[in-house]
Amino acid sequence: MLSASFGRLLRSSPVARQSLAAAGAPGQRALGPCLSAPWCGALPTHPDATSCGALLQQVRHGPKDGRPGRLQHHIFGCDRAKGRYYYRFHKLIGKWNWRKYTERYIAPRALENRQRWIPTTHATYTQMRQSKSWYWRLPKALASATTSDEVLEAWIRFRHKLPKKTYHYFKVLKRLVDVGGCDATDWRLKFITSRLHYIHRKVLNYPRLAKYYAQLRVTDELEHLSRFIPKMLPKYSPQQLVLTAHALGMARLQDKRIFADVARLVEPQLAAVSPSDLVRLAQAYAAVEVCHYTLLGQISAQLQVRVQQSCEGQ
Repeated sequence: MLSASFGRLLRSSPVARQSLAAAGAPGQRALGPCLSAPWCGALPTHPDATSCGALLQQVRHGPKDGRPGRLQHHIFGCDRAKGRYYYRFHKLIGKWNWRKYTERYIAPRALENRQRWIPTTHATYTQMRQSKSWYWRLPKALASATTSDEVLEAWIRFRHKLPKKTYHYFKVLKRLVDVGGCDATDWRLKFITSRLHYIHRKVLNYPRLAKYYAQLRVTDELEHLSRFIPKMLPKYSPQQLVLTAHALGMARLQDKRIFADVARLVEPQLAAVSPSDLVRLAQAYAAVEVCHYTLLGQISAQLQVRVQQSCEGQ
């Protein structure tokens, strides 16, 4: 290529011809055959033309796909599909040499080998029922448990089933209280309360949950729950207000704001509170050492009225 370009330059330039002729014998000896013979598009067979041998030796042999001898499929891509049908068992895995690859797949007989594998997004009825079966298997396991270990293991067995509703957590806490409670440091109980921690804001029945926390001695979660109780107190009945104060009294958790709100809301409705709830309410204020003399005086007067009514009824 270089010699052809140089020869074409010499033929087209008269100045170059005169310069070479005036240069003397060496130039004429080196270029004489090239200039005298007509150019036919090929290199001359002259001994001095061997300098072009390096260009002639750069010949590559391989497939005509522009990737001669490249086996790194993860960089250059895989070969073009050589068949008309989709065959999902010929996958290029890694970057190894596939020249000695032996196909060891034994094809099925007829129909299943000719059909393409298409994943579906719709499960069968049996699969759907199996995936939803924990909705009745978990309550059944909790109801049949008679010890705290069985209750906790029943929950841990279905711990990966989501999403769990609030009533699932209430069921397991109630069953733990019914069987006598468990160790407050048990990792399984902490696992349950840690999942319940993030839905404290969505719970409606705070008095019941606070009572379960107090009976199970989960004081840290009860303290976190107390942040959301004051906003819901005006919507509770007198029995729920008493239960809230009773739960905080059991846990010895002194929250002056909650006890003040309970006293303010329960004072006009003391007539609707049962005698046992009146006693619980007084015990709750005494347990946390919150002195609300107005409420305690009204509780004392209400108890005297109840005693007088019961005596007159006899």
